[in-house]
Amino acid sequence: LSGEARLIKRLLAGTEIGVSGRFEIAASQSEIAHDIGASREFVSRQLQMLKSLGLVALGRKSIIVRDVNELRRFDGARSTTDK
Repeated sequence: LSGEARLIKRLLAGTEIGVSGRFEIAASQSEIAHDIGASREFVSRQLQMLKSLGLVALGRKSIIVRDVNELRRFDGARSTTDK
Protein backbone atom coordinates (compact mmCIF):
# COMPACT_ATOMS: atom_id res chain seq x y z
CA LEU A 1 0.00 0.00 0.00
CA SER A 2 1.09 3.56 -0.65
CA GLY A 3 1.76 5.88 2.25
CA GLU A 4 -1.47 7.74 1.52
CA ALA A 5 -3.44 4.48 1.53
CA ARG A 6 -1.83 3.41 4.84
CA LEU A 7 -2.74 6.77 6.36
CA ILE A 8 -6.37 6.55 5.27
CA LYS A 9 -6.62 2.96 6.50
CA ARG A 10 -5.22 4.13 9.86
CA LEU A 11 -7.71 6.99 10.02
CA LEU A 12 -10.54 4.56 9.33
CA ALA A 13 -9.25 1.89 11.74
CA GLY A 14 -11.67 1.37 14.57
CA THR A 15 -14.69 2.51 12.61
CA GLU A 16 -17.32 -0.07 11.92
CA ILE A 17 -18.58 -0.63 8.38
CA GLY A 18 -21.91 0.92 9.31
CA VAL A 19 -20.42 3.90 11.12
CA SER A 20 -20.94 7.23 9.42
CA GLY A 21 -20.59 10.81 10.44
CA ARG A 22 -17.87 12.36 12.53
CA PHE A 23 -15.12 10.35 14.18
CA GLU A 24 -12.27 11.62 16.37
CA ILE A 25 -8.87 9.96 16.61
CA ALA A 26 -6.93 10.80 19.75
CA ALA A 27 -3.39 10.57 18.36
CA SER A 28 -0.67 12.99 17.37
CA GLN A 29 0.68 13.18 13.83
CA SER A 30 3.92 11.63 15.14
CA GLU A 31 2.00 8.69 16.60
CA ILE A 32 0.10 8.18 13.34
CA ALA A 33 3.39 8.37 11.40
CA HIS A 34 4.91 5.71 13.65
CA ASP A 35 1.83 3.49 13.26
CA ILE A 36 2.02 3.53 9.45
CA GLY A 37 5.81 3.54 9.08
CA ALA A 38 6.05 7.03 7.57
CA SER A 39 7.65 10.33 8.52
CA ARG A 40 5.73 12.94 10.49
CA GLU A 41 6.34 15.37 7.63
CA PHE A 42 4.67 13.01 5.16
CA VAL A 43 1.67 12.56 7.46
CA SER A 44 1.45 16.32 7.98
CA ARG A 45 1.41 16.98 4.21
CA GLN A 46 -1.22 14.31 3.59
CA LEU A 47 -3.43 15.52 6.44
CA GLN A 48 -3.20 19.08 5.13
CA MET A 49 -4.36 17.81 1.72
CA LEU A 50 -7.26 15.92 3.33
CA LYS A 51 -8.08 19.03 5.35
CA SER A 52 -8.13 21.18 2.20
CA LEU A 53 -10.67 18.72 0.75
CA GLY A 54 -12.82 19.08 3.87
CA LEU A 55 -12.38 15.44 4.87
CA VAL A 56 -10.58 16.00 8.17
CA ALA A 57 -10.05 18.68 10.80
CA LEU A 58 -6.85 18.85 12.80
CA GLY A 59 -6.69 19.48 16.51
CA ARG A 60 -4.00 19.32 19.13
CA LYS A 61 -3.11 15.62 19.36
CA SER A 62 -6.29 14.68 17.54
CA ILE A 63 -7.60 14.23 14.04
CA ILE A 64 -11.29 14.53 13.33
CA VAL A 65 -12.66 12.64 10.36
CA ARG A 66 -15.52 14.93 9.37
CA ASP A 67 -17.45 12.23 7.52
CA VAL A 68 -16.34 8.61 7.64
CA ASN A 69 -18.31 7.68 4.52
CA GLU A 70 -16.81 10.57 2.52
CA LEU A 71 -13.30 9.47 3.50
CA ARG A 72 -14.16 5.90 2.46
CA ARG A 73 -15.45 7.20 -0.91
CA PHE A 74 -12.29 9.28 -1.37
CA ASP A 75 -10.16 6.22 -0.60
CA GLY A 76 -12.17 4.09 -3.04
CA ALA A 77 -11.92 6.70 -5.81
CA ARG A 78 -8.20 7.11 -5.21
CA SER A 79 -7.69 3.34 -5.22
CA THR A 80 -9.37 2.88 -8.59
CA THR A 81 -7.23 5.61 -10.19
CA ASP A 82 -4.04 4.07 -8.77
CA LYS A 83 -4.58 0.82 -10.68
